[in-house]
Amino acid sequence: MKIEILEYLKLVVNSHNVDMKIVAKDERLWIGESLYPMMDHGMEIEKEIEQGILYYALGFFEEEYCIFRIPEGEEKALHFVVIGPYKKNVFEHYEFHELLKNYQITPSAYKEIEEYYNSIPIITNDNTWFTMISSTLKLLYEKEQIKVQFLEGIRKEGKSEFELPCTQEEKALSFQLIEQRYQIEQEILLAVSQGNTEKALEFLGQLNKYQITRRYKEKNRNYRNLLISFNTLCRKSVESSCVHPVYIDELSAKFAKQIETICSEREAAKLKMQMIRKYCILVKNYSLKGYSPFIQKIINYIEMNLDSELTLKALAEKFSVNASYLSDVFKKEVGETLTSYVNHKRIKKAIFYLNTSQMQVQEIAGEVGIVDSNYFIKLFKKIVGKTPKEYRNSILMKA
Repeated sequence: MKIEILEYLKLVVNSHNVDMKIVAKDERLWIGESLYPMMDHGMEIEKEIEQGILYYALGFFEEEYCIFRIPEGEEKALHFVVIGPYKKNVFEHYEFHELLKNYQITPSAYKEIEEYYNSIPIITNDNTWFTMISSTLKLLYEKEQIKVQFLEGIRKEGKSEFELPCTQEEKALSFQLIEQRYQIEQEILLAVSQGNTEKALEFLGQLNKYQITRRYKEKNRNYRNLLISFNTLCRKSVESSCVHPVYIDELSAKFAKQIETICSEREAAKLKMQMIRKYCILVKNYSLKGYSPFIQKIINYIEMNLDSELTLKALAEKFSVNASYLSDVFKKEVGETLTSYVNHKRIKKAIFYLNTSQMQVQEIAGEVGIVDSNYFIKLFKKIVGKTPKEYRNSILMKA
C-alpha cells in the first residue's frame, strides 16, 4: 500500500515536471548535480535524515528539494526520497548574472549554466505543493502531523573559476535542452494545426518547464515580444490547415492588441493558453484541408457572402463552371448538396445573431440572405427543431 502511495506521489510530482528519485541508504546525499553538471560545485547533506520528518534544502540558486526517508517495514526502508529541483521564485536575467559573478563563474559559461537554471520547473502555488507532499507523508507514516525541518548543505568547491566544458559530450548537454524546447514548440504547433486543443495544452504544460532567457531589460516588453512571436507561429500553423487568411488575420489582430496590455508573467501565460484554444477552434470551424482548391474557393465564398444569392446557378456563373459539374463535385467532396450546405450555414449564422443581438427575426433573415421571413422561419424550425422565437425564448429562460 505504501509503495503505491509513493508511486502516486511520483505521478503527481512528475505532472508538475519535477523529478522524484530514490537514493540508496548507503549513497551520499548530494543535491545540485542535475543543475551543476558543468561546475565543480555541489551541496552535500551531512545531517542524519530521520524517519517521519520532511526536510527542505536550498541549492545555490534558491532552487528547492524535498527529502524524506521511506518508512521502516518497506522494501527500500531507510532509502531517501528526493523531490526536486524546483523553484518558487525566479531570478531576473540580470540578478542571475550578478549571482554567477559572485560565485566567480567566468562570463563565457553564463549562457550554458543559465539554460540549466531555466529548465528547472516553477511551483506557482506553494501552499498546494506543501499540502500535497505533507499529506502524502502523513499517509506513509500513518501520522496526523509531519515535522518539517530545513537542511543546510555543505558547499563543495573546486576551482575558484568555472570554465566551459572541454568535451563535446558536455557541451551538448545545454544544447539538448534548447533542442527539446524547440521540439515541444513544434508539437504544440502541430496540435494547433490539427485543432487538437487538449494535445496542444498538454505540450504547453511541458514547455513551461523551459524558461527562455530574458532578452529585454524591461520585463513587460519581454513578455509581449515572446507572445508576439508565439502569435505569429500559431498564425502560420493555422494557415497550413487551409483556413482562409481573412479569419486568421482577424484573430491574429485581436491577439496583437491584447498582447500590448500584458503586464505580468501570469497574464502572459493566461493569454498563451487562450491563443491555443482560439486558434484550435478556428481550425475546427474553418479548416478546408482535404478539399480541392476549387471547392475551397466555393466554401470560402459562401462563408463570406451569406447575405448574397447563393443558388447553384449563381455560384456556377460566378466561378465559370457548369452547374451540373459544380453540384456533383460539391456533393462528392463535402458530403451534402450545395443547397443543403448553404442553408445550414445560414441557420448557423442566424443562431449567432439570436444569441448575441436583439435583432428582429425579419432583420436576421435578411442578414443571412433569406428575403422571405416566412420561409426563413420554416427552414429554421426544420433544421433546429424550434422557430427562431422559440429558440430565443429558450435562451432567455436559461439565463
